[in-house]
Amino acid sequence: MQIREMMDLIKEIEKKIRQYEKQKQIRLERKQKLEAEIEHINLHLKELYGVRKQYEKLEKECESVILKIGKVSK
Repeated sequence: MQIREMMDLIKEIEKKIRQYEKQKQIRLERKQKLEAEIEHINLHLKELYGVRKQYEKLEKECESVILKIGKVSK
């Protein structure tokens, strides 16, 4: 292999490295964006689960009060 051919081969390898590094960076940025979106969704879910739990607790307390009122009025 001549020096010129080796230089061309090295240039091709470096070109491939740059292409893969660029693809890697694009995918890392996409991954970070998706992770941020997922975190945002998780915060909403956490809030909604908390609201649901409070509602269920309130519902049970109301049922208990209604049952007690029913027993007292009989």
